[in-house]
Amino acid sequence: MIFKETSPIGGPVVCAVGKNYVICIPTNKEVLIKAEIGDKTYYCHSNGVRVSNAKVQKIVVPMYVLDKEKRYKLIYEVVNKRLPYSCDKEPAVVAEFFFRPVEKETDINFYHLSDVHGSGKAAIKAGSFFGQDLDFLILNGDISSSSDSEKDLMLTYEIAYEITKGEIPCVISRGNHDLRGKYAEKLQDYMPTDNGKSYYTVRLGSVWMIVLDCGEDKLDSHKEYSGTVAFHPFREIERGFISKVASDPAGEYAEDGVKYRFVLCHIPFCHDEDAECKGERPFDIEKEIYTDWCRMIKENIKPHLSIFGHIHQVKTIPPESDYDNKGLGGDMILGGRPVKRTGLPDKMEGAALTIEENGIRVRFTDSNGKVLEDKKLIKIF
Repeated sequence: MIFKETSPIGGPVVCAVGKNYVICIPTNKEVLIKAEIGDKTYYCHSNGVRVSNAKVQKIVVPMYVLDKEKRYKLIYEVVNKRLPYSCDKEPAVVAEFFFRPVEKETDINFYHLSDVHGSGKAAIKAGSFFGQDLDFLILNGDISSSSDSEKDLMLTYEIAYEITKGEIPCVISRGNHDLRGKYAEKLQDYMPTDNGKSYYTVRLGSVWMIVLDCGEDKLDSHKEYSGTVAFHPFREIERGFISKVASDPAGEYAEDGVKYRFVLCHIPFCHDEDAECKGERPFDIEKEIYTDWCRMIKENIKPHLSIFGHIHQVKTIPPESDYDNKGLGGDMILGGRPVKRTGLPDKMEGAALTIEENGIRVRFTDSNGKVLEDKKLIKIF
């Protein structure tokens, strides 16, 4: 991901959040970074103070600006010593990138990966299925198996940059394994958020999606967490967010130009998960809250497709399936499966999706480029 071994910055990832792009740039030295787009300059700053000491610098840019210009420059200066007066820094270096926004209304290609659990090379191979024809990338949680080190957090950006090269949008969401380890409490400093919130809506041309975050997959009181989580009130607040989105069609999912409406979440909250773990069945939680989430989304947003991970499966789920026992409605997919192989390289399976004129084509593929299933979800938009 680092351009050269001696480079102080890694490859940028242009993350879509709300109506902005957050250009995320990993660093390995203290460095000042700014972005020039057209005749405007954007900074990574903290209330006006430029940030130099951060492992990921995040520069927020209005979507319409980058969509129009279709290129951006990153200008960085290594800081030798940040002094109170006359900061000691190296001469500026410029790196320029082209950018391709989602402007098509049909034949839109995007790839979904989740549950990589550390198998970065396999994920990059799988996510490169469309090659230069990829329009945007989704990384839907559990890219590492924990957030116990900065290296765990950087894997998301390594995969995203190797697939997108900083030239197309990426949507990043949290999974439950991301919430474990000593860096979990600092995720909002490393990952793209909407003013600190890990749930938000996204508009990419004619595509609109609501990105949701269930937090962990067991009750806050479970012994595995040892009192380190408080996701029940988090989900309650998120319920208010969904209600607000649902009541604003003109500003969100029915805005002029929106043709496709998706739900994205790591955990399939529409399903009562009664699987056994260590002699317990700890996963069937928050029925009331999740049923209400589903009701508001189904009655108002009416998504064309909901995309989930977490279950380590790749398959389609038709409308009115028993799997959807909380009433979300519509077509769904489970789109990420890691394959660990003793003595052989890991494999990764993900979902290659194409929005066509009269429906969505789903191809489940693996890191060898093999198409495991090719299916058309027929839906007249």
